[in-house]
Amino acid sequence: MVGGGLTIGGWFAGAVIANFVGKARSILEERHELQGDVAKMLLNVQGSLLHIRAAIDVAERRLVVDGAFTDWLQMIKGIASDAEDLLDDFETKRIKASQQNKVSEVEPVFLGREEEEDKLMSIIFPDAAQTDHLGASRMQEVTMGTASVRTVCIVGEAGVGKTALAQVIYNHPNVKEAFDLRGWVFLSERSDLNEFFKKIVRSFAAEQHPFDSDMGLEALQASSEQNLSSIIQNKRFFLVLDNAKDNLQREWRTLSAKLTGGAAGSIVLVTTRSAVLPESKVITLHAMPIDTVSTILEHHALGDNRKDCLKSIAKEIASKMHGLPLSAEVIGRLLRTKLDEKQWQNISRSEWWDNYEDKAITNHALPSLTIALEFLSAHLKECLGYCSIFPSSYLFDKNKLAHMWMCDSMQQHHESVSETREIQWFDELCSRCLVQPTVLKNKYIVNETIKYILASTTQTGCYTVEDSRRPRTNLCGFSYIAINKGDFNVSLGLREHTKVRSILIFDGQRTTRLNTALDAMLPHRSSMRVLDLSCIETNMERPPDVIITYSHLRYLDLSFTGITVFPESFCGLHHLQVLGMRGCRFNEMPRDMNKLVNLRYLYTEVCTLSLIHSIGQLTNLQCLEEFAVNGMDGHRITELKNLNYLGGHLCISNLDKVTCIEEVSDTELSRKMYIQKLVLKWQPESASSDNCMQTLSHLKPSGNIEDLEIQFYMGVLFPEWIANHCHFTMLRYIKFSGCKKLARLPPLGKLSHLKILILQHLEQIQSIGDEFYGGYDRVFPSLEELTFCGMINWQTWLDIKTPQIIPHIRKIVIKNCRRLSDLPKSVLKGSLKELELSDCKEIFRKSPCCLEYLETLKRLKVHNCLGITINIPRKLLASIEVLNLQNCKVCFEGGQEHVHSLRRYLTIDCDEEQNN
Repeated sequence: MVGGGLTIGGWFAGAVIANFVGKARSILEERHELQGDVAKMLLNVQGSLLHIRAAIDVAERRLVVDGAFTDWLQMIKGIASDAEDLLDDFETKRIKASQQNKVSEVEPVFLGREEEEDKLMSIIFPDAAQTDHLGASRMQEVTMGTASVRTVCIVGEAGVGKTALAQVIYNHPNVKEAFDLRGWVFLSERSDLNEFFKKIVRSFAAEQHPFDSDMGLEALQASSEQNLSSIIQNKRFFLVLDNAKDNLQREWRTLSAKLTGGAAGSIVLVTTRSAVLPESKVITLHAMPIDTVSTILEHHALGDNRKDCLKSIAKEIASKMHGLPLSAEVIGRLLRTKLDEKQWQNISRSEWWDNYEDKAITNHALPSLTIALEFLSAHLKECLGYCSIFPSSYLFDKNKLAHMWMCDSMQQHHESVSETREIQWFDELCSRCLVQPTVLKNKYIVNETIKYILASTTQTGCYTVEDSRRPRTNLCGFSYIAINKGDFNVSLGLREHTKVRSILIFDGQRTTRLNTALDAMLPHRSSMRVLDLSCIETNMERPPDVIITYSHLRYLDLSFTGITVFPESFCGLHHLQVLGMRGCRFNEMPRDMNKLVNLRYLYTEVCTLSLIHSIGQLTNLQCLEEFAVNGMDGHRITELKNLNYLGGHLCISNLDKVTCIEEVSDTELSRKMYIQKLVLKWQPESASSDNCMQTLSHLKPSGNIEDLEIQFYMGVLFPEWIANHCHFTMLRYIKFSGCKKLARLPPLGKLSHLKILILQHLEQIQSIGDEFYGGYDRVFPSLEELTFCGMINWQTWLDIKTPQIIPHIRKIVIKNCRRLSDLPKSVLKGSLKELELSDCKEIFRKSPCCLEYLETLKRLKVHNCLGITINIPRKLLASIEVLNLQNCKVCFEGGQEHVHSLRRYLTIDCDEEQNN
């Protein structure tokens, strides 16, 4: 029944019990001094909880309509939570005692909307050949005026596929090629005009500087304060306004006036249920025919499996979906988890199809999404329920959410590696289309319909306090609370709520005396595990003092709050595992920061990290994005020695400040098996060649790294380990930048898994040849992308000797290499699909026929090569799909008629010669 609740409270309690049993066993094994009654008590609790867990497992699948049963589950959850707090207290005492003893990124499949996609593309690119051929004078003529921006609205009910279609268009290669700026804004009903401006500017900045949790506060503020008109001036932009409501219609006249400075052909694409903008072209997405829905359902459910009995059930289910692709995709992914006729029939006969038919509802995606939630496993339901507290249109970071789950989970980790389990859970939810990826890296969103179901049909223990609705008078029944209000000077009844586990706070723009308001609003001495203040939009000088009472706190995010003080007392939060302080600036950090021994993730700028004394004592750290070497005690490179659980991205900077080569060896970098990306960085031109070479020779990383960057290395040669193909079995990305004294490249062609190689500003390199390739029959066997930039003295690129080839090369980029005079024919004749040449006209002067060897090319970009005529051969025009020319003089063999067959042709400030 819609009003009934699924037993998510049971799943929560079960998880608590599982964790308690594990912790109790661990304590009994490790704490041999526990004798008599204490040990007996723990054993009795462990046995009793196992019996309770068995009872919960029996009840887990039933619909909750019995109030007494609901109360029983709530009681169990409270008791289990108290038990976990008790175990935390044991652990806190153990940590304090030990310290006193011391001396000191799923791609969705898009089906069924091909006709609408073609119609949209024809509106964006009106010419049938999608050709934009604008000379300099013409460009100046059309850049200003309201006619330069066209508005297109995709209209349809929830679940019909509006956002999915917009994503396909946004990521289309032709759209990426044709527009100078792209931006995507997720709208909410609360957005006002200033919020629109801010979100649009940030979205353009996000596309130019990949927008994720790594983007600093200064960058965000700077981009928000820029004038929108100046950002888009004379630039062709593509802007998506997703999930538009009536508030966009009200503000559209003012907003659109700000967008008219863009270049001709700029597009605003709006997805909406009903808020159609004036003078816009409209594409309405209707419900799909049953046969199309059935095809989508079969695609996601069966794949290549073609069991006739399952196909017939799939058609039966498809007939109940009101023609919605979202429903087909979600149920299809559910069916695929178990290709079993009985389970498929259970789904087809689910009472939820009929329960919703009796209601006067307009959202026809409700039945299928409810069924999909019902068939989730317990831990996935708990995780998805947690997502329901985020505000409408809030984009959450995948890794951040996984951290929250890890820190709040009743099933605490005992291993010392990253939260692989939570990431797997997240990926599972994403693969089932219950969490949706966005166009921004690692940013996701939960469908509003799913949030509605979670709020109305399940006991998630989650609640969001918003300005748009009156808060409940009693929040004590909720464990997970989000506060999304403009003014925090209100009483929410949280002060005595000791059992709340997670609080996420948003907005607060109208709050005066923020610290006082937060201290009054937040609970005191609670069982808090997760506290996130990073989305408060008003600065505070220091964190709320009440935080020190949260002795069980595992996750604390103070990023972008503007705090300048980290209280000494916070170093007593011994259970803290995740600490975020991005965008905060400190003059000093407490001396006892190194006592946060359970800390796994510390997110902050390098200037803050450099203030932490003896950071090497935080031996559980799994993330340290940058370590700046310093010569003072407690900050030397030897601090890295015992940080063997470091994973992900590590940058070791200021390597020029290494004073003792023996200390470099003590870092034991090769033992750090979890690091995936390593950046080794010197200050530009600040170290001697010999010192650089000795230092780098002792920094050989683990063979497990995937990405390697070396910046401003002043050595003449690289050490042999750089190209050790036997050691590096997973290395796929290399970038050498600013190595101005490097005289010869290492034999990188031997690295069997290398896919991307970037060489920039290697100013002493004059020739590249055999020493680079490595001397095997298969040179660079996996290389796909090769980039050279700023190689100002590079003159010769010798060809590969027969029968050597680069078998998988797909893209070559050469920029600002003004002395380079030729391109190797064997590389061009291979599998090359994309070639970009910019500011390197000597190639065309010395080798005018170089483009004739391009046999497989699909995209050619030539920029800034004035002073020489570039010959575009007829054979190339016959096979190429995209031609992008800027600031150059070109000659088309055979004349202009061959150009019009191109799928995309862009020219700016180009002169053309005819050659018949």
